[in-house]
Parts: sequence; structure tokens; C-alpha cells
Amino acid sequence: MALIEFNYGVLKLAQSFSSAPLDALMHIITFFGNPIFWVLVAAFLYWRGRENESFYFMNLLAFSAAVVGILKPLFGIPRPDNHIFRVISSDWGFSFPSGHATLIAGVCTYAARFARSRITIALLAILALLVAYSRLYLGVHFLTDVIAGLIIGVVIGESNFFMRRKLEHSSYRLTKLGDELAFVAVLFLGLIIALLFAVPALSGALIGFYAGFFLLKEKQFGGQLRRTNNSALKFVVGYAVVALLSLPYFMNFELFWAAEFALFFVAGFWVSFLLPYLWDRIY
Repeated sequence: MALIEFNYGVLKLAQSFSSAPLDALMHIITFFGNPIFWVLVAAFLYWRGRENESFYFMNLLAFSAAVVGILKPLFGIPRPDNHIFRVISSDWGFSFPSGHATLIAGVCTYAARFARSRITIALLAILALLVAYSRLYLGVHFLTDVIAGLIIGVVIGESNFFMRRKLEHSSYRLTKLGDELAFVAVLFLGLIIALLFAVPALSGALIGFYAGFFLLKEKQFGGQLRRTNNSALKFVVGYAVVALLSLPYFMNFELFWAAEFALFFVAGFWVSFLLPYLWDRIY
């Protein structure tokens, strides 16, 4: 009961000042904790020829979705009541832990491992805290939700970095499994969990991306694929197709689970295989 009162008090304090410009700013800041943003970043890295870096960014999404997807229904804590608090975001589902806080903490922790200065690390920490605060300001989470999310995210980010270091010289080819076997097993376990608990759109995008990633590795090492050029047109075409495939979802069309999953599976596969492969053949 004391914890509930504490959460209520902190949330009311976080929302004690507001304005239209601040509302808009908080919606922008909170987007940095949205999986959509990091999928777009991962696509950019991938199409720049930095497939492995993109792969590890997508791992952060997969493991964040899996862990948060398990914990939310397990605890079953409802989000702040819009009759009591100022709720200005349309998030759904349970409240604990915060998925946005988990993901941004994972990304920032992982990125901090490659930072070359303390200033960069400080900026990453500030970004994570701002996203966490935005979840309070928007009225979609309590303080305990975002604190738990930040802690879980740090663990996920460190684990992702550890896996990258362990597989630093890996070929990522499923037909040449060796030391990668345990990693791939953990990865696919995470994907299965994400498939069961995450929204179909995210599950489809993740599984489609990984399918294309491993297939691309086979093509590259088989001598069937060269490095593609990085013209601006490639990125325009790439994002245009992703937007087209995502349009029915974001237009709130009533899609069956399988249809939503299939659309985003194709989008993920487009990012990691179809566009690089076709671009290589055309140019």
C-alpha cells in the first residue's frame, strides 16, 4: 500500500507542470524507447554494409521484447488510471516493467561500451533517463515501472556486449555452427518467447530480419553476394518499401494475427536480405 501511494505521489509530481510544447517534446523523447525507431536505425546500419552491428541492435529488441513480454502478464500491474492522472499517450497492456525504459537502457548500455569519452557515456545516460521520465510525464507508467525497466535494460545491454565479444570472430553461418551454437540457441529461445508475448508486428519483423541475416551470410561466404553500393536511392527504396508494408498496421486496419505477422516478417526479411540481394544483382 505504501509503494502504491509512493508511486501515485511521484507520478503526480512528475505531471505537476505541463504545457503543449512540453507534451510535444515528451512524445519525441519517448520515441527513442520505441522499437520502431531502433528497427529503422538497424536498417540504416545494415544497408550501409554493417550487418553485424545491425544484428546486435536487433538482439536488444528481441531480448527486451522477450523479457518484458514475460514479466508484464506475470505481475499484471495496470497502467495509471486516466481518471486520476493525465494520460496523454495511447499505450496499452500492463504497466510493469516499462518496455520503453528497458529498450533504451539496453541500447544505451550497449552503446556506452563503444564510447570513446565520458561525455558520450553521460549523454547516453541522460537519454535513458529522459525516456524514462517521459513515460511518467505521459502518464503511462509509474516510477517502479521505469526503474525496473532501466535495471533490466542494463543487464540486457551488458549481456549483448558479452555475446558480441564471445563471437567476435564468428562467421554467423548456421551451416558452420561451432562456438555459435549456444548463442544461436539462446537467440532462438528469445525469439520464441517474443513470438508468444510480443505484438505480432514486432515478432514478425524480428524473425524476418534474422532469417534474412543468416541467409545473407550464407550467400556472402558462398561467393554469391558482393558488397553493395550505398547510394541515397538505396535507402529511399528501402524505407519506402518498409513504409508500404507497415501502412496497414499504422492506419489501424483490422488485421488478423497471421496477416500482421506476415507483413512485418516480409518487412524484416526485406531489410536483411531482399534489398541487399536485389541491389547487388541490379547494380
